[in-house]
Parts: sequence; structure tokens; C-alpha cells
Amino acid sequence: MAKDSLLWSKIDLEPYKSQLSLRDLKSLIAVYGSDSTRLFALHGHFSHDSVLLLSNNKSYYSNDSSSNSGGEVASESKPIYYLDREFLVGTLTVRCHHLSTIRLEHLDLSTLELRMFYAFENLESLSLKWCYSDEHWYRRDDDDVAGKEPSRIKHLSIVRSSSDQLTEADMESICDHMPLLATLSVVQTRSTLTDEVARVVARRCVHLQRLELVNTLISDQAVLELCRAPALSARLTHLNLFGVGVN
Repeated sequence: MAKDSLLWSKIDLEPYKSQLSLRDLKSLIAVYGSDSTRLFALHGHFSHDSVLLLSNNKSYYSNDSSSNSGGEVASESKPIYYLDREFLVGTLTVRCHHLSTIRLEHLDLSTLELRMFYAFENLESLSLKWCYSDEHWYRRDDDDVAGKEPSRIKHLSIVRSSSDQLTEADMESICDHMPLLATLSVVQTRSTLTDEVARVVARRCVHLQRLELVNTLISDQAVLELCRAPALSARLTHLNLFGVGVN
């Protein structure tokens, strides 16, 4: 019965971060993943100190140890700290197409794109914590998404994840492609997000019930506009603006 994939509704690998490699992960999903799987959670080994390795070592993703120029090569047999397109598109999307929740922590996601998660048609909750992504991750190839069905994601949490900072254009793209958002949590160490982001959220995220914008530069005037927005004032039950630039 343990190998009957239809019995596994959750694949929660967060407690096993020290024992898994990407190769192990692909094999595990191939065996246990199915249309019955609703949750996938993974905690990797990536830290933002590894960004220096990314910029200096072109063989970072190579599986050939002979190509290593002195730094450690992140092959599929080593403890997992990145996810590649083959895993997300070729394995997880195929085997676990009906996922409703994905939680990823401490992973390098720079070879992926946010729009790849839209392929999970039943995905309602996406959480990214302490993950790494490049400056185009949220907005890459927006034209390819235009005209398609919007994402059904209702709960998005971005905690100290991105190459540097989320931009206003990133936030606009998120709001455009996730019109059903009921929860939006953006927690960054530092942020350049200003009043315009608050206005974008107020106009486009009309289903929001929980909003967190931590360590931004939005003003007290923008906060008032948020609270007075007709859609938000009727639905919003939780508002966290810790560390914003209000007086």
C-alpha cells in the first residue's frame, strides 16, 4: 500500500532537507506523485550567501564534476538547493497536475519562471520563502501569458525571496495574472515599493482578505487609500504594514 501513489495526498519533504538530492526528488515524485497529490512542500539548502557562487561559477548546474573549476558543483546527486525546469515542468507538473498547495523554502529558482506555476490548474496557494530568483522571474515573457486563462492562485506568500527586491512592475504583473488573490504577503528585508504599488493592489486585487506589505516605502496617504478602496474596505480582514514609511 505504501507504494500506491493514489493514497498520497501530501508530499511534505520539509523535514528531510539534509537527506535529499534533486535526483532523489525526481525519483520520489515519479513513484509517489499522482493526480491525488494536493500538497508539495520542500526545504532546500540554498542560502543567499550562495549568490556569489552563482555569479562566479558557470558550472554551478553542471552534473559533470570534471568541469568544476575549484568550486563545488551543484549536481543532481548533491543535497538539493535548486530546482530545474526538468523537475517542475517534466516531473512535478506531469505527475502531480492537481496540486492545490506548493511551499518552497531555501531554494534557487532562478532557472524557473513564475508563469510555470500557472500550469497547475488547481493551484490555490504558493509560498516562496528565502528563495532566489533573478530580476526577470516575475515578469519574463508576459506576452506569452497574455490572452490565456488567469491563474487560480488565491494565496501568495513571498518572504525574503528574489535576487534583490520586488519592483513595482513585478507587483503589477502579479496582480494582473492572479486576479483571484485573497491573500498577498510580501515580506522583504528592504524594498523600493512605493505608493503606486498600494494603488495597484487597491485597483486590481479586489478579492483580498489578507494583505501584508512589510518594509516598503509607501506613505500614510497610500495607506489611507488602501483602507478606503471600495473592494478592500468590504473584504479586508487583516492588514500588516510593518516597517512601511508612514508617519
